Amino acid sequence: MLAGLKPVWCASPFAVGRTLPPEAAVDAVVILDAESTPLGACLAALARTEQVIAFGDVHAGYPQPFVVSPTLGAEQEPTDQPVESALEVLSRILPQRTLTRVQDCRDPALLEHLNETRYDGALRALPYGEELVGPVRSLRVDVCTRTGPMTGSGPR
Repeated sequence: MLAGLKPVWCASPFAVGRTLPPEAAVDAVVILDAESTPLGACLAALARTEQVIAFGDVHAGYPQPFVVSPTLGAEQEPTDQPVESALEVLSRILPQRTLTRVQDCRDPALLEHLNETRYDGALRALPYGEELVGPVRSLRVDVCTRTGPMTGSGPR
């Protein structure tokens, strides 16, 4: 099965258009942090696939404009146009799945605060091992320290 998954290419959205020829096609595009990635940054990758998986959290961030062209002559006028994220646009046309398990939340108070203020109580933390089995030490280390000759340790 792993042979069928090769090759896997990891690239920034900006590198796809510079690296792959326009006629190149890929099996799937995975967009991480899609809530803070402008849709325009993903267009080169999206044009080369029929499947897209976008991971993002609408509460985690928002996209910022990214300008790569130099200004010629007069200064560019700042735009008041909001930048749409890849997550925002794709969520209007693709099915959504909400993941509510938090893998690494060490502070229950933080999880409670996020649930109250942002997630309407939907987040659940995965339990730590000691929550399941109690405070049992799973590793024991005995350390012996001694200086000087040990009596009775020579050849018999």
